Amino acid sequence: MTYIRKSGEQLGIARERLGVWVCSAGGPVGLPTALRNKAGDIRCVAALYAIMDLGSARAVLPDLDEQTLRAASARVALEEAPANLPPLLVAKAGADRADLNATIDEFVLTASKQNVSLDYYLYPAGRHAFDLWDDDLRSKQIITHTVAFFQHHLLEANNGNEKQRFAHTRA
Repeated sequence: MTYIRKSGEQLGIARERLGVWVCSAGGPVGLPTALRNKAGDIRCVAALYAIMDLGSARAVLPDLDEQTLRAASARVALEEAPANLPPLLVAKAGADRADLNATIDEFVLTASKQNVSLDYYLYPAGRHAFDLWDDDLRSKQIITHTVAFFQHHLLEANNGNEKQRFAHTRA
């Protein structure tokens, strides 16, 4: 994020209108970073079949300490996030690993309890990386909705009308 904020103009990126899209293992890095953002430049965040918490990976990665687990947890970041979170989109692949899906379920529940603006898509038969492997109607619907989500929050809703951005804040 620091690089994009610093070099955005040279890269043709509107630094004041950023969106974050993570999938799979991008969750523990991208989501906490986006959710803890205090700069106000991240306008929307999407997570597709993303790992939301590394707690379930303790058996595989026993050297992870509590501080690292908390830093990489999207759920913890959500609980600690500033009040004006950007709108979120989450998609879950129902046929994915149960431990990964449990982290998504916990995140969605936490977002709901905190009254966070959240678009949630469930693909009951979807496999991990369904956007790559499942060339069917539901996969296409979720990707189409995700692209439209970014178009709306980065292009349409942010054409100088800041009131729209803050319509998606926590109470």
